[in-house]
Amino acid sequence: MKQSRILVFASYFAPNSFSEALSNNKFVLALKKKGYDVTVISTSSYVGDKYENSWSTLWKSLKENTHNIPSIDTNSKNRRLSKLIAIFTLNHPINGVSWSYKAFNLAIKLHQQNPFNFVISRSISDFGHLPALKFKKTIGLKWVANWNDPPYFIFPPPYSEKTNYIDQFFYSRYIKSVAKAADYNTFPSQRLYKYMKKELGVFKDVNSEILPHLNTNLNLDLSVVKVNHFRICHAGNLSKERSPELFLNALKSLSNNCDGEIECFIIGVENVGLKAKVKELNLDKIVKFTGAMSYQKTLEFLVTCSVGLLIEAKCDEGIFLPSKVSDYAQAKLPILAVSPKVGTMRDLLSEFGGGVISDNTDESSIYNGLETLYLAWSKNELNTFLSQNFDNYLSEDYMIKKYRDFMLNKLNFSAIAK
Repeated sequence: MKQSRILVFASYFAPNSFSEALSNNKFVLALKKKGYDVTVISTSSYVGDKYENSWSTLWKSLKENTHNIPSIDTNSKNRRLSKLIAIFTLNHPINGVSWSYKAFNLAIKLHQQNPFNFVISRSISDFGHLPALKFKKTIGLKWVANWNDPPYFIFPPPYSEKTNYIDQFFYSRYIKSVAKAADYNTFPSQRLYKYMKKELGVFKDVNSEILPHLNTNLNLDLSVVKVNHFRICHAGNLSKERSPELFLNALKSLSNNCDGEIECFIIGVENVGLKAKVKELNLDKIVKFTGAMSYQKTLEFLVTCSVGLLIEAKCDEGIFLPSKVSDYAQAKLPILAVSPKVGTMRDLLSEFGGGVISDNTDESSIYNGLETLYLAWSKNELNTFLSQNFDNYLSEDYMIKKYRDFMLNKLNFSAIAK
């Protein structure tokens, strides 16, 4: 049987390595491992904190079929004219329109050379959907748009993004066009879907699906011997919204009350003044900052740890599914989720197991979660918090089955159902 050819627009992708790109990398790798012929159109112009920007061995199988094109025209004389042409062609004056125009033209060229069967677009960034929108209207292939986060202008407090009404109008108009034109819309959590549906007045149950972040079967040696002390790790950057201050207070109390050695590693860029807080609490010998670390090295380090730490923002409702959760599951770590009382992580850990949930507004709740996992570690019972059901939910097999089911049964489309 001829391979189904899938075109993926993923504005953030390998070789860049940070949370949004990693989610896309793992998703495409899962498709390729299942035998699909996948072509990716991405951008090389991402500006921001990233763990690496060269092709690692983890993603080398994706390089051959990845078209990494710049989003910025370096020729200043042509930049304004090129952007106007892009806006006129794509009909949406949003950030990323120049890259989207180039991505659309390349997609048409590739399709003429060897036709695709199916299109997927990935966010974030949301402009990854724009070339797919134009491609859908031009070629008419079945298209699934994935939304990992809400648009920037409706992020829930305490997140805030300054925007003007004109930008918000055009962006909202664009999001509604994508939601309406896509054959299917996917989201990593039910709460994110409901939140976006309510805030934007778009999306419908009949063509929406929940597909969690993947815990892919990357080469990871789980036989590595763990350190002989209690080691916590937070894999990823923190921010002013995701402040670990209450966690650090609880960690200080635990260190005072327990005799065993404790370490807490924070992997990523330290840019929110944590070192001063660590020094204030006299936790210098416990809390350690690694700085940026490659994804491969991060996974290798995680398997030496005892607990994976998740710190979420103090939102009224936790609508997000943080991608690091899948990394902790892959490394077989119980999760300490310092999260909203009502939210996605409480839903998942309550349903599947896999860790302990602590109220991120309550220091005593965080302490209780820490102590529970510490005592389990001291008795060599941390494995009781692991969950095969949770692993299965985050698996590539679950994701592929979902795709096959809704494409076959709801859209009567067989190209992806092998």
